[in-house]
Amino acid sequence: MQNYDETWTTKDLALLSRRSRRVFFVSARRISVPGMFFLLMALTVALLASAGCGGNAVVPSSYSTYTDSNNFFTIQAPDGWDSKDGGDRKHGWIEYSSGTAKIAVDASPISDLIFSIAETGVVPMVGPGLDPSKAAKKVHWLEKPGFEENQDVKEERATPVQTRAGKGLQSEFTGENAFGTALHGYRATAVVNDKRVQIICQCPETEWNTLKPVFDTVIASVGP
Repeated sequence: MQNYDETWTTKDLALLSRRSRRVFFVSARRISVPGMFFLLMALTVALLASAGCGGNAVVPSSYSTYTDSNNFFTIQAPDGWDSKDGGDRKHGWIEYSSGTAKIAVDASPISDLIFSIAETGVVPMVGPGLDPSKAAKKVHWLEKPGFEENQDVKEERATPVQTRAGKGLQSEFTGENAFGTALHGYRATAVVNDKRVQIICQCPETEWNTLKPVFDTVIASVGP
């Protein structure tokens, strides 16, 4: 029987995340029991931090108007949430976060989307006389397969949503993150001028009923 003060050899220590499919190995070496304890503790802390143990999201009591730096879109943003934004002369985006809840808004030229979805054989209407409502519906439908696959979620049937830019389309989705936490959210699409504006809102399932009104407010506020 091995004494706990003795050292012992491990061939490999692997931690496999089911969702991310990343494997971390500790190569064969002599590791003391205390050393192994601290190694496991460090890995546990790292995993918890990656899981986003930031508590529940702040439920905003007020909103402030955010205008994209290129005037691609405006929204009513939740006060008290962290934010970061970016973009270039053709694209713009902003992301808000609180706890593990997120709201991401992205504006891209509709014409640019043609190349990424051309294999479907269906192209969104572009050019003069663009009907924002019809274009939003078509782009929303075309982007669904890629969104579900890339985010590993399942969307429900899309429903119309009224935004300041006109009628758009939104879908509820559910799924899990890499640590098995159930997620719930929206993917909404609106067209502002010649830009497809996509709004993705998500939070843990346990916070959905609380944050759903927040998400509804942000989506409805999207406009020029």
